Amino acid sequence: MIGIERNNGNNNNNSLQPNGIADLSVNLAAAERARQRRRCSSAALVVARNNAIQKPKRMTPRQCHLVIKSWSKRSPKNRVAKDIFAAIFMEAEELKSTFGIDTGSAGKKLRSASNFVAHTNIFTDTLDFVIRNLDDLSLVTENAEQLGRRHAGFPVDGGFRPEYWNIFTECICEGVCAAEEDKESCVGWRLLVQTIVYYMKLGYDRERLRIQRHSSFRRSASPLKAPHELPEAMEQQSLAAHNGHRSPTPQQLLGVTLDEYR
Repeated sequence: MIGIERNNGNNNNNSLQPNGIADLSVNLAAAERARQRRRCSSAALVVARNNAIQKPKRMTPRQCHLVIKSWSKRSPKNRVAKDIFAAIFMEAEELKSTFGIDTGSAGKKLRSASNFVAHTNIFTDTLDFVIRNLDDLSLVTENAEQLGRRHAGFPVDGGFRPEYWNIFTECICEGVCAAEEDKESCVGWRLLVQTIVYYMKLGYDRERLRIQRHSSFRRSASPLKAPHELPEAMEQQSLAAHNGHRSPTPQQLLGVTLDEYR
């Protein structure tokens, strides 16, 4: 909590001055600089210009080794995940509701929220899985695509915007490289994160397309679009009238048609 001290100067109002404002200003300035770095990064420019994520190059064995070594030094790992998610929500606060998190939560309240903790734990486990299987990148990309498919069902206020993928990439890279001094390791991390996000987006886009096609098919398969069955029902009505039977109502005819269609 920010300490409060009373001003003993000549101010008759005895105004209160928070002695932690300087630290708060430094933190806000650092956060703003980090945000500007993400916005001005080469990856951000590529996405903004092409509106697409380019398929990254394959990681070299040395890059895999450096990433494994770098991740082994991260402790506690869930703190890294929390920093990453906090940075994501700072860039796109509207995504909080997508993850079941109160949009008004921030700071310690955000980091202690049950859904926030649950998602960061899942993220940590996922990254652990990826690091353990860097010798089999096909397994990594397959699981990243499946993860993207699962995210396709998440409701997003205002729709899922393409820049979200860049936000994910930049926040994850910055989070895992926050304490990494070796530039070559950071290059390996960025390549790995770009690979994961690329295949997540691929899975997400494919699943969204499947959902849209399924929805369109269901609409086109409406029973009301079966006119070939109506003449047969009308013929039955005519025969019934000719034989002196009471003619069915249009509602009954439609009911017969729908039953036959089903």
